Amino acid sequence: EAKKLHTGALNAFLPIAADAAKEGDLYPSSVCARALEMQGTLTKDKIAFERALSFLEKINLAELTAQGAGELLYAQGRLNWLKGDSSRAVECFSASYKKHPGVLPLIYRLDEYVRMNELEKAKQDLVALRNASVPEAYRLEFLRAAAGLAVKTGDADEARNLVNELKSLNLDILNFRVQCDELCVELLEFAAEQIRKKTTAVKRQTLLDRIREGSEYLHLKPN
Repeated sequence: EAKKLHTGALNAFLPIAADAAKEGDLYPSSVCARALEMQGTLTKDKIAFERALSFLEKINLAELTAQGAGELLYAQGRLNWLKGDSSRAVECFSASYKKHPGVLPLIYRLDEYVRMNELEKAKQDLVALRNASVPEAYRLEFLRAAAGLAVKTGDADEARNLVNELKSLNLDILNFRVQCDELCVELLEFAAEQIRKKTTAVKRQTLLDRIREGSEYLHLKPN
């Protein structure tokens, strides 16, 4: 039902907004990109993410403040993350962090490094995030990325520690609480299998895919 409603709204809205965004104006381009990102998330359509990127790439970075440029580069990185272009995503997240340091680019860059098997770089980002102050609103995203690294490296102790951190989260939105519980179950299952020494590379990859899937919806926060 959500897909049906959103598709109808998008078809009515996008032609008008896209016309306003022809010259790369910040607001209409950003609105079009977010609408298409939501469509791609609901339908698993990577072409929607590419269309969203085409709107963001029209915006002139030089006309933005450092914070605005950082946020735009983060949005581009996330769209590349969603469509599976890891190299480009890392470039955008790195540029975003350089323009305006924040935790979100590091969280998603950590996830990409795990996906690319760049585990030493992932560990460096994890240390940086541990030393930073991660806002409560972003801690589920952070712990999900950290969980991916724990699974990839076969660290059962870290997985159990992350479960304790997840249990301490104060999440107001039911969907996020459910995701938190599901992530705890995934980590506990992984830790139990590691103790039994039966976790294969294929099983670890399956766990990583299940852990990462929930992150697609975390960006769609209410104002």
